[in-house]
Amino acid sequence: MKGGRAMHVPQAEQLGQAITSLRPRQIGAIPLVYPILADLGVRQITNDLVPTEADIDMGRIVLLLTLNRLLAPQPLYHVQDWLAETVLPQVLDIAPEKAYDNRLGRALDRLYPHLGELWARLASQAIQVYDLDLNVLHWDITSIYFEGAYTDSELAAYGYSRDHRPDTKQVNLEVDVTHDGYVPILYHTLPGNTADITRPLPHLSRPRC
Repeated sequence: MKGGRAMHVPQAEQLGQAITSLRPRQIGAIPLVYPILADLGVRQITNDLVPTEADIDMGRIVLLLTLNRLLAPQPLYHVQDWLAETVLPQVLDIAPEKAYDNRLGRALDRLYPHLGELWARLASQAIQVYDLDLNVLHWDITSIYFEGAYTDSELAAYGYSRDHRPDTKQVNLEVDVTHDGYVPILYHTLPGNTADITRPLPHLSRPRC
C-alpha cells in the first residue's frame, strides 16, 4: 500500500505514558492500529455526524468499539472488562466503569442511521491519506452468521454457509477492495439467502461516486 505516515507525536506520548504505568496492561497491536484510525479521522468524522454533549463523545466510543472488534472481539457486556486490562483508558481517556454495555448499545443505535455517510467519509479519507489506486477493484461476497432466531430481520436468512453453519441465519456482504493493499472501499449488505450468481450484473450497474 502506498503512502502511510509515522505515528503522530501526541499519540506516541499517550501510548508511552500508558505503557510506563506501574499497573500491568495489555498493549498488543494498539500502537499499530490506533495511529491508522487517527489518520483516517475516525473520531472527528464521527463527532461531526453524531455530535453529543455527553462526557464521552461518540468518536471515542467508536474508536473503542473498533479497536475491540479488531483486536479482541467481545460481546458488549465484556468490553468494559477488556478495556480495563489495556492501555486504552489512558489513550482514549475513557474510564472502564463508564464503558458499560447499555451505554455502548445506545451509542450504536444513535450511530446506525449515519453508517452510510460515515463509511463514505472514511473511505474518502483513506483514499487521500494513503494515495490508493482505484483503477482496479476486486469484488467478492462473504457472509456473517448469527446465533438466534432473528424473526424480525429482513436480512438475516438461511443460505449457503461459508462458515459451515447451515443451522444459523446469516447476512451476505459484497465488498469492493483495492488491488493496492486490499483496502475495502465499497460494501453492500444482502439477505443471507442471496445466491452469488445473481449479483455480478446488479453490482456492476450500481452507481459509482
